[in-house]
Amino acid sequence: MALHRWAVAIVISVLHGHTLAYPRAVTVPPSPTGASCTLHEDHWDCTSFCTTTSSWSGIATTVTDFGAFKSSLDAEYSTGPFSGNKVPVHTTAFSFPGAGLITAYGYYDSNALKSAGYEIISGVTSITGLCEPTATLPPSPTGSSCHPHGDHWHCEPLPSASTEPSSPVATCEPHGDHWHCPPGVPEPTTPPPVETSHPATTGTCEPHGDPLALPTRCS
Repeated sequence: MALHRWAVAIVISVLHGHTLAYPRAVTVPPSPTGASCTLHEDHWDCTSFCTTTSSWSGIATTVTDFGAFKSSLDAEYSTGPFSGNKVPVHTTAFSFPGAGLITAYGYYDSNALKSAGYEIISGVTSITGLCEPTATLPPSPTGSSCHPHGDHWHCEPLPSASTEPSSPVATCEPHGDHWHCPPGVPEPTTPPPVETSHPATTGTCEPHGDPLALPTRCS
């Protein structure tokens, strides 16, 4: 019985130690509005929606044969230049297998359509969908001539500064006790330095042959 009590005490202490290791509660902020969001651990990953608005116009009449429709109007109204706006005229172009009737459209002058008794209708259509990603343009590179092109730059390197050889500086040359100077170069205020003259080498004699005859060879 004592052995069982010790076993129960050990199990309880182990369980008590594990209760201290429970993960902390994570508070998730509310889902943002106006965007499509999915929960990602402790935050939301969202995709914004954008609304595209476009206008439309046409005539309140179904045209099944645009060629015949246009020919009948041309016979009446194409004798002079058109003065109105181009209005799209929707018509059934052809039947495509699996897709049914394909609708196309041509254009005709608004004033001619009104004169022929057709009612011109118009409206606005709004479509909401995922926003197109916006290209992020990095800073323009330095040291080159650049223009933006979408999300990057097209650059042309700047011409490098060429080092032109410097022209030799004109100077005066000594000429005896005065100077010879190029045009535009001022003559120095001090005379040229005096050249030091060296004495000529004196010839000497040395014995050559019989010392009694005293012949000599001198240089």
